[in-house]
Amino acid sequence: MKDNDMATEYFDCQCACSEHVLRFIYFKAFKDEEPQLYLDIFLGQYRNFFQRLWLAIKYTFGYKCKYGHFDNWIFKLEDAQRLRDMVNRYEKETEEFKKVNSGTV
Repeated sequence: MKDNDMATEYFDCQCACSEHVLRFIYFKAFKDEEPQLYLDIFLGQYRNFFQRLWLAIKYTFGYKCKYGHFDNWIFKLEDAQRLRDMVNRYEKETEEFKKVNSGTV
């Protein structure tokens, strides 16, 4: 895979927490696979075995947290164009891939 076949963009949260980073990875079409856009996001980890066990027990008995297992991430306006560019590239190349592979070119 060439460098221009893959693009990675990192988006930091407005709060500047090092755990609040989104990573978008774009893979250009490869042979018969259409382009793909991945999103990696950090999910909170319970380091201690007993914390994980306690969470599993609560889950087993149907405990529902008011907020669930979610965190938040605040988008910075100055990152909008980078995200827009990546999504536009994904849309454009996916449409081109579908045209080529449907035989309508």
